[in-house]
Amino acid sequence: KVEPVHIELSVPSSGLSAQLVLNTSLLVSRTGGRRSPIAPDVPGARLWHDRVSCRLEGEEQRFPMEAVSFRKLFPARPQENALWYVHWDPDHLDRDFHGAIRLYINADHEGFLERVTQQDGATLQMLLGNVMAQIVTSVVSEANVEDLLLDVEPGTLGAQVSNWIRLAFGNVPVEQVRSTLELRPGDFHAAMQSAAIV
Repeated sequence: KVEPVHIELSVPSSGLSAQLVLNTSLLVSRTGGRRSPIAPDVPGARLWHDRVSCRLEGEEQRFPMEAVSFRKLFPARPQENALWYVHWDPDHLDRDFHGAIRLYINADHEGFLERVTQQDGATLQMLLGNVMAQIVTSVVSEANVEDLLLDVEPGTLGAQVSNWIRLAFGNVPVEQVRSTLELRPGDFHAAMQSAAIV
């Protein structure tokens, strides 16, 4: 008879972030008296493994951003005087959201950086609305957008794009979103800006 084992642990809040991942493994500690040709008998051999991942701050992804000097990052390039720059790859919607996108805030514009740092609502809405519109515009312009956004995995860039589309336009077909972008671009960008309200 195998007795149940109860494991309890405390994680200090200083060691937590937006996500908690718990990996559990059952390992052979020592070999028993009886041996079977199919039973692991090497100390350290893994008998079982389980992985549980949960978000600690709800379902919404935190937007990965950082402040950098554009004079140093983009010297003599078109981005040098921009207030922000979003780096992402439209060919990899299946990548984890946090690894697929990075929003750079130009630290050389101190007044703008201060408003972002202080989480000024209008500034963040303008900023995030623009970033969301850039990415959604690129994705819905693809000929095979329905396939790209079909069965996207939670936590991926594709899943976040689908979420932004739902926030801005509700549960409408993607073709309708593309049509709005092409025929009424003002409506499209206003909807994206409204969806970015913080």
